[in-house]
Amino acid sequence: MKKTVFTALMALVGSGILSPSVTAKTYPAPEVRFENVAVEQHDDEVGLSMTIDAATLRPGKNREYTLTPVLYSPDGLDSVCFEPVTVAGRNLYYLHERKGDTRLLDIYRAGHVKDIAYSRRGAAPQWLESARLDVAVDVRNCCDMSRLPNIPLGRCEIPQFRAVIDFGKPLPVNKDLGHKTDTLKGRAYINFPVNRTELYPDYMNNPAELRKIIATIDSVRNDKDLTVDSIFIKGFASPEGSYANNVRLAKGRTATLKEYVENMYSFPHGLIHTSYEAEDWEGLREWVEASNLPHRSEILAIIDSDLAPDPKNTAIQRRFPGEYAMLLATVYPTLRHSDYSIYYTIRAFTDPEEIIGLMHTAPGKLNEKEVTFALSTLIPGTPRYYDLYETAARLYPKNQDFCLGAANAAIARGDYRGAEAYLDRAGHTERTVYTRAVIAALQQDYTTARSLYEQAERMGAPYAAEALRNLNEAGDGRLKLVPAE
Repeated sequence: MKKTVFTALMALVGSGILSPSVTAKTYPAPEVRFENVAVEQHDDEVGLSMTIDAATLRPGKNREYTLTPVLYSPDGLDSVCFEPVTVAGRNLYYLHERKGDTRLLDIYRAGHVKDIAYSRRGAAPQWLESARLDVAVDVRNCCDMSRLPNIPLGRCEIPQFRAVIDFGKPLPVNKDLGHKTDTLKGRAYINFPVNRTELYPDYMNNPAELRKIIATIDSVRNDKDLTVDSIFIKGFASPEGSYANNVRLAKGRTATLKEYVENMYSFPHGLIHTSYEAEDWEGLREWVEASNLPHRSEILAIIDSDLAPDPKNTAIQRRFPGEYAMLLATVYPTLRHSDYSIYYTIRAFTDPEEIIGLMHTAPGKLNEKEVTFALSTLIPGTPRYYDLYETAARLYPKNQDFCLGAANAAIARGDYRGAEAYLDRAGHTERTVYTRAVIAALQQDYTTARSLYEQAERMGAPYAAEALRNLNEAGDGRLKLVPAE
């Protein structure tokens, strides 16, 4: 234990809670030193140990000093006294000997004792963890006794290690928040008359399918934050019939659909682009592979073969007429479709509050740079800071800075398991190791915490050295005596 020395010059007047009713003339104030003072709690008892340097106590042959350690409650209204120690001059000491006091009490003869090893126990009061420890001093001769001012030794406490979260420096932000583009995709099943390319908007289910395309385009056009860059339409036909005719149908129907969309809007020339695929063999393969057809593997082998499209379709029809009839009736109609994509640009956002609002309502409009910029304006450790870092970590689960901030948010609400999950995505850096140490310390696993703090310090974590010092001062969480100044 670190050696602690208390030195007090006792004044000539004053009294404490143990002051006797008899007060006589003033007496000279001695000097006394108390070393290695320790207060420990043992279940329902409190132990006090110290070394009293009594060499300087010279009361004179007809006088004695009595030192009584006392624990005081924080409000000073209650106290617990330990057994006293008396250093008596020659005549009073012999008087105690004749009375047999020296066999029962701690009484020493002045000038014949240097260090008194004091160790006593008493009942532990409820307020022990915040008690004040003093030594009450009485001086008396054969006729009277006086109380001198108490000697303060310190106050009791159970040191608490307070783990400090490392919020790091504000995230670096490039002034250029980035150019953002995105795409909306869809698929429409437009019905055309058999072997024809004319589009009839009211034919069969065409009203609903055309509304899908228009609604997708309008969702971009009507958003003030978005600008349509281009539209791409690709038409597909199914494998039945000749390949040459299917080329004609896929190409012509795609051109007709493009014309319909152009007539609905006043887009600049060249904004809509088209392509076509005569027969959607890839779509057929996906369906067959996911099916439980009796000859599934054989049909897949034909689809994957090097046969030309027409022989390939004929081979399935001839070898597996039952399955082919089912495919022709239920699957081939779904292979006649038009896929469309709307490519658009999203404007840059530079207002932190607007970005924060979009994080909750339209995160797809943002990029990581914009979110980083908004987070850099927050006050660390506030509820809003925690909430938005967790939101950012959900939006960008691979961003290590966001995940580390979300881990701190989980720590703040006591969700240590959740914090560890975020840290698993935050990389192996000095800050993540430090944060794992914080989690261990908050769960009072000080052995693990110390090891992690040491590792974080070696890695260069800025707060690790201070955390280790504080952890060592807090020790094992047992009762300590903070020396009086």
